[in-house]
Parts: sequence; C-alpha cells; structure tokens
Amino acid sequence: MKFRESNKFLFSLRYAQFLKQLGKKVEPIEIKIKPLQSMQVGILFEATDIVQKDIVINDLAQLFEKKGAKVVLLGFFNHEADTSGIHFKHFNLKDINRYFIPQNTDINKFLETKFDMIINADISQSLPIHYLACKSQSITKVGPHSEFDDFYHLILDTKDTFTIKQYISELIDILNKVSFNGRL
Repeated sequence: MKFRESNKFLFSLRYAQFLKQLGKKVEPIEIKIKPLQSMQVGILFEATDIVQKDIVINDLAQLFEKKGAKVVLLGFFNHEADTSGIHFKHFNLKDINRYFIPQNTDINKFLETKFDMIINADISQSLPIHYLACKSQSITKVGPHSEFDDFYHLILDTKDTFTIKQYISELIDILNKVSFNGRL
C-alpha cells in the first residue's frame, strides 16, 4: 500500500518508528451498539480538499447529528498555512513530528475522548490520520482498507477509483445492515 507520505527522504526509518509508536493492534470486542441518540462519533478526515471536506461535514457528520448523535470532527490540512478561522478541530503539517505522529491541543482532547465509533473518512491514506484512528479510545473503529486493518473493527474496501462520496455511501449501507437496522 502506498501512503501519501512515502515519497519523503528516509521514509522507511521514519515509518518503522511510526509503527513502533502505534503499538498494539485492537483486541476483539463484543460490540454493543447504543441507540443513535446517545452515541458519540468521531470523524477523522482530509480537510485540504474543499470538496472532500464539504462532503464529510455536510453528508456524513450531519447525517449522524440529525439522528441525535454527538459528532466530533477532526480534519487534517496537508499544508502549513494559517487555519485559524476553521470551525472544526483540526491539525496541519506543523503539528506532525518526523515520525508522522500528530500533536496539538485539539489532538490531545480528541485522543482523551471516549467515542462509541471512530470513522476514518480519509481515502488518501494519510499516516497521521491512521495513527489517530488507531490510537483513539473507541468501542468501534471504522476505516479504509490498508496495512493497518488489524487496528480497525470494520474495514471498507477502497479501490483506486473510489471517491469520498462512494466511501460514505458504502459506509452508511454497511452500518445500516450490521447495526442500525436501516435507521441511518
């Protein structure tokens, strides 16, 4: 699997340290889904692309919010430009250390929060987003197929031509089949 960060100098050494920091894989759990009205859902996403950001916020996040779930968004901007006017929690390249591990106050709060579900809605396979999804405190972790499949409970198969809209549509379809009985 090729990650966005893989074209950088000394990637293999940095990546090995990233895997070491990532730690252990998820343990199998007995999933007890709460009613949608009492769920807390965390959504991680690539925020650099305006179209993808808007689809995640307007389609996925609002869908859960309309059903009564509390949604916490955390977006990643793949640049170091000023993001002070953004209305959701976020981080950018200046918040990532040499081992692709993100750190700032928004990230610390996100990792301390206990979620019912974490959704990695980043189909670009960014290592910092995978790290946060894998390290988050969540009963259920959902993400795209990658070499980090062992860290997720529900894995969506993504193809090279897959778009974020298709990813969200497939995610909603699967969640309706396995846990929400068509209520999403």
